[in-house]
Amino acid sequence: MRSSSHNLVKGVLAMEIKQVIGTENTVYPDALAIRKTVFIEEQGVDADLELDHQDEDTKHYVAYVGGEAVATARLKPLFNKRVRIQRVATLKQHRRNGYNTQVIKRVLADARAEDFYEAVLDAQETAIGFYEKMGFEVVSEPFLEAGIRHRKMMYRLDD
Repeated sequence: MRSSSHNLVKGVLAMEIKQVIGTENTVYPDALAIRKTVFIEEQGVDADLELDHQDEDTKHYVAYVGGEAVATARLKPLFNKRVRIQRVATLKQHRRNGYNTQVIKRVLADARAEDFYEAVLDAQETAIGFYEKMGFEVVSEPFLEAGIRHRKMMYRLDD
């Protein structure tokens, strides 16, 4: 298991971001629990769509505050030095605290350090403003994914 962590200060509680590859570790179950809560329970996404069997070969990021897992994302390498950011989620009671901003910054920094030139993601329309503030650009018309309106977005890592 390859694992790394990074500490940030948010108010009085330190936020730690742990990153692992695959599912055979102690961090992945926390990522999965957040995803199930946000996507399946809150948003009504079908469990078969959410649990897509791509987790074994992707990087999982989980933010912890006071030892509690609060936010997650996963990073999947694509062809031609591109990466896809997926499954970005924050538990409802921890939203608007900047946790996923820090997770995404960490994901982008790691992708850049590995010489990827572009990150792509499918953003729910309600999250487009969040990603635009981070420098992502909308590159598609709206489309439905899991019954939710999304738009493809792109971030240049080589700028």
